[in-house]
Amino acid sequence: MLLSQLRTLVAIQKGGSFSAAADIVHRSHSAISIQMRQLEQQSGLVIFEKGRRPATLTPVGRQFLLKALDVCKAVDELNLIGKEDATSGSISIGFVPTTLQTILPIALAELRHRYPDLRVSVISGLSGQLAKAVTAQTLDFAFLTAPTAPQSELQITMIAEEPFAIITSLDCPIPRNPYDLFLSQPFIAFSRQSWMGKQIESHLAEAGVSFDPSIELDSIDAVENLVALGHGISIVPIRTLAPAHPKLCYTKAPGTPAPARRLTLASHRQTTRKTLHDTIVDIVIKNADA
Repeated sequence: MLLSQLRTLVAIQKGGSFSAAADIVHRSHSAISIQMRQLEQQSGLVIFEKGRRPATLTPVGRQFLLKALDVCKAVDELNLIGKEDATSGSISIGFVPTTLQTILPIALAELRHRYPDLRVSVISGLSGQLAKAVTAQTLDFAFLTAPTAPQSELQITMIAEEPFAIITSLDCPIPRNPYDLFLSQPFIAFSRQSWMGKQIESHLAEAGVSFDPSIELDSIDAVENLVALGHGISIVPIRTLAPAHPKLCYTKAPGTPAPARRLTLASHRQTTRKTLHDTIVDIVIKNADA
Protein backbone atom coordinates (compact mmCIF):
# COMPACT_ATOMS: atom_id res chain seq x y z
CA MET A 1 0.00 0.00 0.00
CA LEU A 2 1.07 3.58 -0.66
CA LEU A 3 1.36 6.58 1.63
CA SER A 4 -0.83 8.54 -0.80
CA GLN A 5 -3.61 5.98 -0.24
CA LEU A 6 -3.38 6.46 3.52
CA ARG A 7 -3.45 10.24 3.15
CA THR A 8 -6.55 9.94 0.98
CA LEU A 9 -8.23 7.76 3.62
CA VAL A 10 -7.45 10.41 6.25
CA ALA A 11 -8.83 13.10 3.92
CA ILE A 12 -12.09 11.13 3.52
CA GLN A 13 -12.40 10.97 7.28
CA LYS A 14 -11.77 14.73 7.62
CA GLY A 15 -14.01 15.76 4.74
CA GLY A 16 -16.76 13.24 5.35
CA SER A 17 -17.05 12.08 1.74
CA PHE A 18 -15.10 11.06 -1.34
CA SER A 19 -16.03 14.36 -3.02
CA ALA A 20 -14.69 16.43 -0.11
CA ALA A 21 -11.51 14.34 -0.04
CA ALA A 22 -11.03 14.99 -3.77
CA ASP A 23 -10.88 18.73 -3.04
CA ILE A 24 -8.46 18.23 -0.14
CA VAL A 25 -5.91 16.05 -1.97
CA HIS A 26 -6.48 17.61 -5.42
CA ARG A 27 -7.60 14.45 -7.19
CA SER A 28 -10.75 13.55 -9.10
CA HIS A 29 -13.62 11.69 -7.43
CA SER A 30 -12.91 8.65 -9.63
CA ALA A 31 -9.23 8.65 -8.64
CA ILE A 32 -10.27 8.63 -4.96
CA SER A 33 -12.55 5.64 -5.57
CA ILE A 34 -9.79 3.73 -7.37
CA GLN A 35 -7.32 4.43 -4.57
CA MET A 36 -9.71 3.11 -1.93
CA ARG A 37 -10.52 -0.04 -3.94
CA GLN A 38 -6.80 -0.69 -4.29
CA LEU A 39 -6.27 -0.10 -0.57
CA GLU A 40 -8.95 -2.65 0.31
CA GLN A 41 -7.51 -5.18 -2.15
CA GLN A 42 -3.94 -4.74 -0.93
CA SER A 43 -4.83 -4.82 2.77
CA GLY A 44 -7.37 -7.62 2.43
CA LEU A 45 -9.80 -5.60 4.56
CA VAL A 46 -13.29 -4.24 4.00
CA ILE A 47 -12.69 -0.63 5.01
CA PHE A 48 -15.97 0.94 3.85
CA GLU A 49 -19.51 -0.28 4.33
CA LYS A 50 -20.87 -1.11 0.89
CA GLY A 51 -23.71 0.96 -0.50
CA ARG A 52 -23.60 3.59 2.25
CA ARG A 53 -23.65 7.29 1.39
CA PRO A 54 -21.80 9.25 2.60
CA ALA A 55 -18.75 6.99 2.93
CA THR A 56 -18.96 5.04 6.21
CA LEU A 57 -16.08 3.09 7.75
CA THR A 58 -16.58 -0.47 8.97
CA PRO A 59 -15.38 -1.29 12.52
CA VAL A 60 -12.13 -2.68 11.09
CA GLY A 61 -11.96 0.37 8.82
CA ARG A 62 -12.01 2.64 11.87
CA GLN A 63 -9.13 0.67 13.39
CA PHE A 64 -7.25 0.90 10.11
CA LEU A 65 -7.85 4.67 9.99
CA LEU A 66 -6.29 5.15 13.45
CA LYS A 67 -3.14 3.38 12.28
CA ALA A 68 -3.15 5.40 9.03
CA LEU A 69 -3.29 8.60 11.08
CA ASP A 70 -0.27 7.43 13.10
CA VAL A 71 1.66 6.57 9.93
CA CYS A 72 0.92 9.92 8.24
CA LYS A 73 1.88 11.84 11.38
CA ALA A 74 5.13 9.88 11.72
CA VAL A 75 6.05 10.50 8.07
CA ASP A 76 5.30 14.22 8.46
CA GLU A 77 7.55 14.35 11.52
CA LEU A 78 10.32 12.54 9.64
CA ASN A 79 10.06 15.00 6.77
CA LEU A 80 10.54 17.87 9.20
CA ILE A 81 13.83 16.57 10.59
CA GLY A 82 16.51 19.04 9.59
CA LYS A 83 13.96 21.29 7.89
CA GLU A 84 12.69 23.30 10.85
CA ASP A 85 12.03 26.82 9.59
CA ALA A 86 14.09 26.11 6.45
CA THR A 87 14.21 28.65 3.63
CA SER A 88 15.32 26.03 1.10
CA GLY A 89 13.62 22.89 -0.17
CA SER A 90 10.08 23.33 -1.43
CA ILE A 91 6.85 25.04 -0.43
CA SER A 92 3.40 25.23 -1.99
CA ILE A 93 1.22 28.35 -2.05
CA GLY A 94 -2.43 28.68 -3.02
CA PHE A 95 -3.94 31.80 -4.54
CA VAL A 96 -7.59 32.75 -4.96
CA PRO A 97 -8.30 33.83 -8.57
CA THR A 98 -8.55 37.51 -7.56
CA THR A 99 -4.82 37.52 -6.65
CA LEU A 100 -3.40 35.70 -9.68
CA GLN A 101 -2.54 38.84 -11.65
CA THR A 102 -1.59 41.00 -8.68
CA ILE A 103 0.00 39.26 -5.70
CA LEU A 104 1.18 36.03 -7.39
CA PRO A 105 3.82 37.49 -9.75
CA ILE A 106 5.25 39.83 -7.11
CA ALA A 107 5.42 37.19 -4.36
CA LEU A 108 6.92 34.59 -6.69
CA ALA A 109 9.60 36.90 -8.09
CA GLU A 110 10.64 38.19 -4.68
CA LEU A 111 10.80 34.74 -3.10
CA ARG A 112 12.99 33.46 -5.94
CA HIS A 113 15.25 36.51 -5.56
CA ARG A 114 15.64 36.14 -1.79
CA TYR A 115 15.83 32.34 -1.65
CA PRO A 116 17.29 30.92 -4.88
CA ASP A 117 17.38 27.40 -3.38
CA LEU A 118 13.65 27.46 -2.61
CA ARG A 119 11.27 25.67 -4.97
CA VAL A 120 7.79 27.18 -5.04
CA SER A 121 4.74 25.41 -6.46
CA VAL A 122 1.48 27.27 -7.01
CA ILE A 123 -2.18 26.28 -7.30
CA SER A 124 -5.34 28.35 -7.70
CA GLY A 125 -8.71 27.71 -6.12
CA LEU A 126 -11.60 29.23 -4.20
CA SER A 127 -11.02 30.20 -0.58
CA GLY A 128 -12.87 27.21 0.87
CA GLN A 129 -10.90 24.74 -1.23
CA LEU A 130 -7.56 26.33 -0.34
CA ALA A 131 -8.42 26.46 3.37
CA LYS A 132 -9.16 22.72 3.33
CA ALA A 133 -5.83 22.04 1.63
CA VAL A 134 -3.90 24.06 4.22
CA THR A 135 -5.80 22.29 7.01
CA ALA A 136 -4.86 18.93 5.48
CA GLN A 137 -1.26 20.22 5.12
CA THR A 138 -1.20 19.52 1.40
CA LEU A 139 -0.57 23.27 1.00
CA ASP A 140 1.89 25.30 3.08
CA PHE A 141 0.25 28.70 2.63
CA ALA A 142 -2.74 30.22 0.85
CA PHE A 143 -3.91 33.73 0.03
CA LEU A 144 -7.66 33.76 0.60
CA THR A 145 -10.64 35.76 1.74
CA ALA A 146 -10.95 35.76 5.53
CA PRO A 147 -13.05 32.79 6.71
CA THR A 148 -16.59 33.57 7.83
CA ALA A 149 -16.44 30.79 10.45
CA PRO A 150 -13.65 29.85 12.90
CA GLN A 151 -10.92 27.60 11.46
CA SER A 152 -9.34 25.94 14.48
CA GLU A 153 -6.39 24.43 12.61
CA LEU A 154 -5.49 27.55 10.63
CA GLN A 155 -3.41 30.58 11.46
CA ILE A 156 -4.95 33.55 9.65
CA THR A 157 -2.74 36.61 9.06
CA MET A 158 -4.29 39.83 7.79
CA ILE A 159 -2.77 41.13 4.56
CA ALA A 160 -5.12 43.94 3.57
CA GLU A 161 -8.59 45.40 4.00
CA GLU A 162 -10.00 45.85 0.51
CA PRO A 163 -13.08 48.13 0.54
CA PHE A 164 -15.99 47.10 -1.65
CA ALA A 165 -16.91 49.46 -4.47
CA ILE A 166 -19.92 49.63 -6.74
CA ILE A 167 -18.49 49.74 -10.26
CA THR A 168 -20.17 51.35 -13.26
CA SER A 169 -19.17 52.42 -16.74
CA LEU A 170 -17.87 56.00 -17.00
CA ASP A 171 -21.04 57.27 -18.69
CA CYS A 172 -23.39 55.87 -16.01
CA PRO A 173 -24.71 58.62 -13.68
CA ILE A 174 -24.37 57.82 -9.95
CA PRO A 175 -27.49 58.59 -7.85
CA ARG A 176 -27.29 60.05 -4.33
CA ASN A 177 -27.84 56.54 -2.99
CA PRO A 178 -25.63 54.35 -5.20
CA TYR A 179 -27.66 51.27 -4.23
CA ASP A 180 -30.49 52.71 -6.36
CA LEU A 181 -28.42 51.58 -9.35
CA PHE A 182 -29.56 48.03 -8.63
CA LEU A 183 -33.14 49.09 -9.41
CA SER A 184 -32.33 50.06 -13.00
CA GLN A 185 -29.13 48.27 -14.04
CA PRO A 186 -28.39 44.55 -14.67
CA PHE A 187 -26.24 43.11 -11.88
CA ILE A 188 -23.07 41.18 -12.79
CA ALA A 189 -22.19 39.14 -9.72
CA PHE A 190 -18.98 37.61 -8.50
CA SER A 191 -19.46 33.87 -7.91
CA ARG A 192 -21.69 33.26 -4.92
CA GLN A 193 -20.01 29.87 -4.46
CA SER A 194 -16.94 31.72 -3.16
CA TRP A 195 -16.48 33.16 0.32
CA MET A 196 -16.14 36.65 -1.14
CA GLY A 197 -19.26 36.22 -3.27
CA LYS A 198 -21.22 35.13 -0.21
CA GLN A 199 -19.89 38.15 1.71
CA ILE A 200 -21.04 40.50 -1.06
CA GLU A 201 -24.46 38.80 -1.20
CA SER A 202 -24.81 39.13 2.57
CA HIS A 203 -23.83 42.81 2.51
CA LEU A 204 -26.36 43.64 -0.21
CA ALA A 205 -29.08 41.82 1.73
CA GLU A 206 -28.23 43.82 4.88
CA ALA A 207 -28.37 47.02 2.81
CA GLY A 208 -31.89 46.07 1.68
CA VAL A 209 -30.87 45.57 -1.93
CA SER A 210 -32.78 42.91 -3.83
CA PHE A 211 -31.00 41.57 -6.87
CA ASP A 212 -31.12 38.82 -9.43
CA PRO A 213 -27.74 38.54 -11.21
CA SER A 214 -27.92 38.58 -14.98
CA ILE A 215 -24.37 37.15 -15.11
CA GLU A 216 -22.28 35.40 -12.46
CA LEU A 217 -18.51 34.98 -12.90
CA ASP A 218 -15.52 33.87 -10.82
CA SER A 219 -13.09 36.46 -12.26
CA ILE A 220 -13.03 40.08 -11.11
CA ASP A 221 -11.18 41.05 -14.30
CA ALA A 222 -14.00 39.55 -16.38
CA VAL A 223 -16.63 41.29 -14.24
CA GLU A 224 -14.84 44.65 -14.61
CA ASN A 225 -14.47 44.26 -18.37
CA LEU A 226 -18.18 43.53 -18.84
CA VAL A 227 -19.16 46.51 -16.70
CA ALA A 228 -16.77 48.76 -18.67
CA LEU A 229 -18.50 47.65 -21.88
CA GLY A 230 -21.87 48.73 -20.48
CA HIS A 231 -23.40 45.32 -19.71
CA GLY A 232 -24.42 46.28 -16.16
CA ILE A 233 -23.01 47.14 -12.73
CA SER A 234 -21.28 45.13 -10.02
CA ILE A 235 -19.72 45.33 -6.57
CA VAL A 236 -16.14 44.16 -6.10
CA PRO A 237 -13.24 44.80 -3.72
CA ILE A 238 -10.65 47.44 -4.60
CA ARG A 239 -7.85 44.92 -4.86
CA THR A 240 -4.40 45.23 -3.34
CA LEU A 241 -1.75 45.93 -6.02
CA ALA A 242 -4.36 46.09 -8.80
CA PRO A 243 -4.60 49.27 -10.91
CA ALA A 244 -8.03 50.81 -11.35
CA HIS A 245 -9.72 49.92 -14.63
CA PRO A 246 -9.43 53.05 -16.82
CA LYS A 247 -13.01 52.76 -18.11
CA LEU A 248 -14.74 52.25 -14.76
CA CYS A 249 -16.11 54.49 -12.03
CA TYR A 250 -15.52 53.12 -8.51
CA THR A 251 -17.95 54.25 -5.81
CA LYS A 252 -17.16 52.91 -2.36
CA ALA A 253 -20.11 50.94 -1.02
CA PRO A 254 -21.87 52.80 1.81
CA GLY A 255 -22.14 51.19 5.22
CA THR A 256 -21.03 51.38 8.85
CA PRO A 257 -18.57 49.84 9.22
CA ALA A 258 -17.54 50.20 5.58
CA PRO A 259 -17.91 46.82 3.87
CA ALA A 260 -14.61 45.27 2.81
CA ARG A 261 -12.97 42.00 1.82
CA ARG A 262 -10.26 40.94 4.28
CA LEU A 263 -7.41 39.40 2.30
CA THR A 264 -5.38 37.01 4.45
CA LEU A 265 -2.54 34.51 4.36
CA ALA A 266 -3.53 31.15 5.83
CA SER A 267 -1.07 28.63 7.23
CA HIS A 268 -1.41 25.58 9.45
CA ARG A 269 -1.06 26.33 13.16
CA GLN A 270 1.69 23.70 13.34
CA THR A 271 3.71 25.07 10.42
CA THR A 272 7.47 25.17 10.95
CA ARG A 273 8.07 27.58 8.05
CA LYS A 274 7.72 30.75 10.14
CA THR A 275 10.50 32.63 8.35
CA LEU A 276 8.91 32.03 4.95
CA HIS A 277 5.48 32.92 6.34
CA ASP A 278 6.74 36.24 7.68
CA THR A 279 8.69 36.93 4.48
CA ILE A 280 5.62 36.39 2.28
CA VAL A 281 3.54 38.71 4.46
CA ASP A 282 6.31 41.33 4.41
CA ILE A 283 6.67 41.16 0.60
CA VAL A 284 2.99 41.80 -0.05
CA ILE A 285 2.47 44.50 2.58
CA LYS A 286 5.61 46.43 1.54
CA ASN A 287 4.61 46.36 -2.13
CA ALA A 288 1.06 47.41 -1.26
CA ASP A 289 2.38 50.40 0.70
CA ALA A 290 4.88 51.41 -1.99
